[in-house]
Amino acid sequence: MGLVGWSVVVSAVFPAVFASATAEDRPATRPEALAACIKGCRGRIEKQAGAVTPAQQATCDQSCGCIVDDMFEPGGKPKRDPGELGAATARCLARLPSAEPAPAFVPPAEGTPSIGWKGDVMTGRGCTKGKVPGLRHDDKHDTIALDGGGFVLRVPKDWHVASERPNLMVAWTAARSDGVRPVFEVFVTPKCKQVDALMASGRVAARALASLAPSEAIIGQVTKGKWDAGLGGPVGISLILFDVDLKTAQGDRPMVLYSTNVASGKTFTIRAAAACPRTVAKEQGLGPCEQTYFDMLKTAQ
Repeated sequence: MGLVGWSVVVSAVFPAVFASATAEDRPATRPEALAACIKGCRGRIEKQAGAVTPAQQATCDQSCGCIVDDMFEPGGKPKRDPGELGAATARCLARLPSAEPAPAFVPPAEGTPSIGWKGDVMTGRGCTKGKVPGLRHDDKHDTIALDGGGFVLRVPKDWHVASERPNLMVAWTAARSDGVRPVFEVFVTPKCKQVDALMASGRVAARALASLAPSEAIIGQVTKGKWDAGLGGPVGISLILFDVDLKTAQGDRPMVLYSTNVASGKTFTIRAAAACPRTVAKEQGLGPCEQTYFDMLKTAQ
């Protein structure tokens, strides 16, 4: 595996060692963070390949040095909040030389564009308590429906659907533009007075770029970025991020992200999210991916 592949190894091990590199469970100092990052990077390579080549060692050194420089002042004082680590990692990975192409997309038949998401599908304030209903997929009729009835959504023709958890469905297509795979989510949350829509936008963007960058780096860029945002869309109420340019190991990727309130019950809300490659200017309206997304939402019954 070349430099790009091992740069992903670095991004996977660094967050844990940055948070606590000492037995006292205190924040790591600059030297500790650097040493722990390099050690973790080497350890991952040795576990997977048995030995570390000089090129791989150089990648560990270069990647960890870049991330530490981004997160700490030269004198050792923290420069950024630990929550900005994902964005720092993405900036550093984008600077690495490309010794080989980024990993290809996993073919849809082999699985969903999973990013190992373990948190809530969406957080919020003033939310109702109790269990939210689940979703089910009817492959024969190409629909996503609410358990117990009351809501049915038709999936785009020739798209693939998988249940990632009882209240979260992921739909995707094999077609992509410049490495960006169109991905939609449909999920159910408690009814809340205020929600973190950027959480869904970051998650679905990470799925779309799963072959180009670590998920935490993409999510960090979306949630910490200052994007041109608006409310609108032909169906429901959507938070739209128009000018998103996300850094990956293969360069910046322009995207449009949506997080949409589709329907509501007494104690729950049905939501959707989409990540689309940006193929048309904002003034020109919807591109093919966005049109497919809203066409899907229009089928809701």
